[in-house]
Amino acid sequence: MKVLALNPGSRFSKNVARDLLWGCWCKGKRIAGVQFPPLPLLYAGTVLAREGNEVDLVDAAGEQMGFEEVKERVRRERYDVAFLISATMSFNEDAGTLADLKAVHPEMRTVVFGAHATFKPHEALDQPGVDVIVRRESEFVMRDLVREFGKGGDSWKKTAGIGYKEDGEYRINDYYPFIQNLDELPIPDRSMLPRGIEYYNPIVRKIPATTALSSRGCPSLCTFCTAPSFYGPRYRARSPKNCVEELLYLRDLGYREVFYRDELFTVIPRRV
Repeated sequence: MKVLALNPGSRFSKNVARDLLWGCWCKGKRIAGVQFPPLPLLYAGTVLAREGNEVDLVDAAGEQMGFEEVKERVRRERYDVAFLISATMSFNEDAGTLADLKAVHPEMRTVVFGAHATFKPHEALDQPGVDVIVRRESEFVMRDLVREFGKGGDSWKKTAGIGYKEDGEYRINDYYPFIQNLDELPIPDRSMLPRGIEYYNPIVRKIPATTALSSRGCPSLCTFCTAPSFYGPRYRARSPKNCVEELLYLRDLGYREVFYRDELFTVIPRRV
C-alpha cells in the first residue's frame, strides 16, 4: 500500500503546531512557532514501512509547504491511504484539508488519530473529509488497518481501535489493548523526516535536536490532563537498553540533543 503520513500546515495562519496528546499550540508567531518533529507520525510510519508499505512522510507545517503543493503531491502520487494527527483546536481545518485532498484523489482513504478522535469520535466522524478514526495508541491499529485495506473488501471494519460511519450510523469498535512492552515498537526512522529542517524548540540548547519518548501512561487523576485516559492509568516504559540504542542511533545521525516528551520521565530515578 502507498501511504501518506501528513502533518498539514494551515491555510489561515503561518504557524500551527499539532500535538498528539495535548492538542494544538495556539496560532501565532511565538508559541505556535514551536515545531517538534512529528514523532507520532514517525512511529506509525515506521511500523507501516516495516510491514512493506511505501510510506511518504510530508511535514508541510515544518517545511512551511503550501497547500497547493501538498495537493499536487497527492494528485501525482495517488496514495492509497493518508493519515494525520489532529486535535480539537485544529480539527475542522484538518478535516477540511482531507476533504480537499480527497476531491483530488477520491479513492484515497483518510485516517485521523489523536486526542479529538479519541475523546470526541462522533464529532470527528461527522466531518466529511474523515473516513476512519483511530482512538488512543495508533501504531498497531494503523498496522492492522492498512493490512486489511490491502486485502480489499470490508474486513477492515473489524479492526480494533477504529471508528467509522456507515449509512449514517456511528461504528465505534472496542479499543486496541495498550502496548504493554514498548520495546516492541521500532525506533522511529528519522530518515523519513524532510531534510534541512531545523525544528524550533526554545528549551533545547544544541542544534540539531530531536524529540523522543521513553514511557507512556500515568496513574494520576489530574482533572486537566488527558494522559491517563489516552495512554492509560498504568506507567509503561521502554527498557534502558532500548532507549540507549535509540540515543546511539541519534548520535550517529548527528543529533546533539534529545528532548524527552514523557509525562513521567523522572518517576523512577534508578531507571533514569
